[in-house]
Amino acid sequence: MNNANKKEFNKNMNVLRGIGVFLVVLGHASFKENFVKIVPNTTYLKWLVEFIYTFHMPLFFFISGFFAKKMFEIKSKKEYLSYIKRKSFRLLLPYFTFSILGLAIKLLMSNYANNPVNINTVFLDILINPWENPIKLLWFIYTLYFIYLLLPLLNKLNNKIKLIVLGVSWVIPISYGIIFNINGIIRYSLFVILGYEFYKKYNLYISRKKYVIKPILQFLFLILINIKPIQTGNLVNVFELVCSLLAISALLDFVHIIKLDGIFGKVFNYLGKYSYDIYLLHWFFQMPVRLVYEKLKFDYNILFFIALLAAFISIPVSKFIIKRVPLFNFLLFGNNNKDIK
Repeated sequence: MNNANKKEFNKNMNVLRGIGVFLVVLGHASFKENFVKIVPNTTYLKWLVEFIYTFHMPLFFFISGFFAKKMFEIKSKKEYLSYIKRKSFRLLLPYFTFSILGLAIKLLMSNYANNPVNINTVFLDILINPWENPIKLLWFIYTLYFIYLLLPLLNKLNNKIKLIVLGVSWVIPISYGIIFNINGIIRYSLFVILGYEFYKKYNLYISRKKYVIKPILQFLFLILINIKPIQTGNLVNVFELVCSLLAISALLDFVHIIKLDGIFGKVFNYLGKYSYDIYLLHWFFQMPVRLVYEKLKFDYNILFFIALLAAFISIPVSKFIIKRVPLFNFLLFGNNNKDIK
């Protein structure tokens, strides 16, 4: 891939990453598990959030796979150990740091916690069950770390074979257990591999003419099947897989059609540059908004809007505080240098 194409795909895919993290904080701004069900006149918001949840995390794993070229080219034990060391700093260290911070906050403010921690099991949960983590959203980097840990061991196996096996795992309604989030590792490995396969064919993809009508039709179909989505039964996984593939395909076309130097492209390119920072930090700014809401009981739609905006306080905090203190930068983001991005 030549330098011009490399620069272009970094920007396009970064815009996609920005869209992904925006969808994440939008979903979390709804506090859907606690409020949407009991607050009147939020049916539209409840549907929007549930719609986003059908594809936004597979999108993140797909993007991770797109940028995981080194993982799929590991050929020796030395390369593997070096790679895992880097990923341990980048993913596992922040996972434990934020887990401890979340635990401390929930213990100090236990009267306000909707999901209080069980001090008898919390440390074991942090180690082996990310869904019971004090900050539940950390399941993503936990799962991604183990995918990075395991997939290189299968590099000698053709990716097409892996995709078939993993695709079947979505279709067959089997639970592989919550320990180490095995379910998530198996299911989302599919999107990591798809992301890498897309990377390999990227030059061919961008050489083809893109038509606006295609992503529009894909999104219309996606909305149509989500008007009354499949919620139970053996077809739930298939439904989620179809939604994820449709959304990823439509969003890929979308970011390659829009003008990257326009306001939309600039905003989401900027968010993409700080996507990891936003993902890790936004909980700490959205939770206080929820606590204020519980005290004052103002309009729920205002709560949603303020919580959405509050998430992006993560950017200046990361840029001007955390990344300027080497110890914070290392413990919170796994960066072992003094560079300010």
